Amino acid sequence: MTHVFVSYKRESLDVVKKLVNELKRHHYVWFDQTGIPGGTEWEQMINNALDAASALVLIVTPAALESEWVTYEYQTALKKNVLVIPFILETTTLPSDLRGRQTIIANSTNAFEDLMDSLPGVSRIWGDQIVSDSELDPQRTFAELAEANSDICLYPSSKLVGIPIKQTRYCRVYLVGKKNDTLEPLNDFQVALQLTTRNFGLQRLVDASYPHDDFVRDVAAHFLVSPSRQIRLYLVRGPLNQPYDQLDRLGLGLNVARESEWKDVVQAADYARSISKGRKMQLFVNGPAIMTYRLGNSNPGFYRYELYQYDYNERDYRCVLSG
Repeated sequence: MTHVFVSYKRESLDVVKKLVNELKRHHYVWFDQTGIPGGTEWEQMINNALDAASALVLIVTPAALESEWVTYEYQTALKKNVLVIPFILETTTLPSDLRGRQTIIANSTNAFEDLMDSLPGVSRIWGDQIVSDSELDPQRTFAELAEANSDICLYPSSKLVGIPIKQTRYCRVYLVGKKNDTLEPLNDFQVALQLTTRNFGLQRLVDASYPHDDFVRDVAAHFLVSPSRQIRLYLVRGPLNQPYDQLDRLGLGLNVARESEWKDVVQAADYARSISKGRKMQLFVNGPAIMTYRLGNSNPGFYRYELYQYDYNERDYRCVLSG
C-alpha cells in the first residue's frame, strides 16, 4: 500500500494535524506525531516509509529547513525519485535542491485543492485505476469487463457489477449494471449520489468492501422487478467524512466548509449524465437533499427527471417529484 509522506517540524504540529486529517479523507498518509528519537532504527523506519511513498509533502518553515531530520527526509525522498511538494507554511528561502519545484502557499485560497491535484492518484484510498473509454464497448457485457478488471470493480450483489469509469478530485464514478447485460445505452438511466453511509470499521475499508453497498442494491432492486429488466446506474461515491483511522465516526460525507467538494459532486453527476445518452434521468441521493436542486439547475431542459425518496416503512423508493 503506497502513501503520502508528510515531513514537518514539531513546532507546526497543530497546523499540520489539520492538514493531515483532511488528507486522510482521500489518501493514505504516513505521519509521525511522536517526535524523532535518535538511533538507526528510526532512520530505517524513515527509509521504509519513503520506499512506500508516492509523494512527500514538505511543510516549509524556516525552522523546518534548519532541521537535520526534515532535511534528511526530503533529500532521501529526492534520491529515491519520490515526488517532493513544498507546502509553504511560512515564507522563507528554499534551498537549491528545492528551487524550481512547484510550491503551494498554505494560506492561498485553493491551497488544499492544489495539493490534491498535485498528489499522485496511486495513494488514494479508493485507488486511481479506472476502465478506459476504449474498453467501454457497448457490445461487451458487464461480466466481461469485470473479469478483465476484477481488482477495481464493485460487486454489490451476485447479479450486479460496478465498473469504475471516472475519478474526479474527490469522487469516483461507477457504471453499475447486471452482469450478463451489455453496456448498450438505455433510454432511462439512474444517477445515485452516495454521500453518506452508516459507520463501519477500518477492516471493511481494508477489505475494499467499504463503504457498504446497501444503497446500490436498494436502488437496483426498485427497478429489477423482473428478470428481463435492465438498469444503467451511475454511482457517484464521495470522500470519507473523517480520517480513515478515526474508526468511531468513519463514513462518507462532504466538508461543509469546502465548496470545491460540493462542486465536484455536481461535476461528477453531470459527467454521468453527459455520457448516458438516455432521455430520462432517475435521481437518487444518499446525502444532502440540496444536491437534487443543484443538479436540476445545472441541467435545465436536458431530460425528464424523476426524484426518488426512500420510504422506510415500505422499504422501497418512492417517486416524489417528476417533470
